Amino acid sequence: MFIHLGSDRVIGARDLVAILDARITRHSRDVRELVQLARGEGRLVHITDGPPKALVIGSDQVVLSPIAPATLGKRARPLHGLDAITRR
Repeated sequence: MFIHLGSDRVIGARDLVAILDARITRHSRDVRELVQLARGEGRLVHITDGPPKALVIGSDQVVLSPIAPATLGKRARPLHGLDAITRR
């Protein structure tokens, strides 16, 4: 099963690690470092012309997506058997 991330980009459900709100990069130094590391290794995929809404962490890539994290979470929920999205 695959999850559509936008702009003809998909990720395998088994490769999905996390779906985060892209605004977290403003508040979390660890997430900023993860993005910088992925960029340096050529594993950062930016699929939006504007500011990204979601940061999708996969087993081998980090994707900046134009789709809201709640929408991506709803797409992933049936694939992982989740009943609800946990929010902070």
